[in-house]
Amino acid sequence: MDAEAPPFHRKVTGEKNKLDRRNIARMHVPGIFFMETLFSPAGSGAKDGNLQGAKQYRNCQFFTPETRRSTHFFWDYLHDYDLHDPTIAQSLNKSMVEGFLEDKFIIEGQQEVLDADPDFKMSGIAADAPLAHFRRTLSRKIEEERQQLAA
Repeated sequence: MDAEAPPFHRKVTGEKNKLDRRNIARMHVPGIFFMETLFSPAGSGAKDGNLQGAKQYRNCQFFTPETRRSTHFFWDYLHDYDLHDPTIAQSLNKSMVEGFLEDKFIIEGQQEVLDADPDFKMSGIAADAPLAHFRRTLSRKIEEERQQLAA
C-alpha cells in the first residue's frame, strides 16, 4: 500500500504517484507459475473492490525439462489496459527477458555445482520459504509417483 511503482510498470505508464499493489502468485507442481498483479492509485479503495483507475497484469511461466541439464522456459505477460498500444506488450516482454538474464548467470552457476558434485544438496535460506515449500511438494509428488509405479 502507498508504494512506488516498480520499474516495469513505470516504463509503460510513466506512473509517478504512489500506488497500492496486490500480487497473488500460485505455483502448480511440477512447473507452472501464475501471478496476478494489480496496481491502483494509492488509497483508491482497490482492496475493497473499487478498480477504477487500476491496471492489472497476468504473468504465467511454464517450465518443462528437455534433458537432465536443460529446461525449456515459456512465459506470457498480459495486461488489461491500452490494448491498442503494442509498445506495452513489447516493454513487458523486454522487462521479462531482462529479469531472466539477471537470473541466468546464477542458474548456470548452480548447474555447474550440480554437475561437479551430483550428491550436492541445495538448501535455501529463510527468505526462500516459498521455494522450500515448492521443493518439498515436488519431492512428495515424485515419491508418490515412484510408489505408484512400484505397486
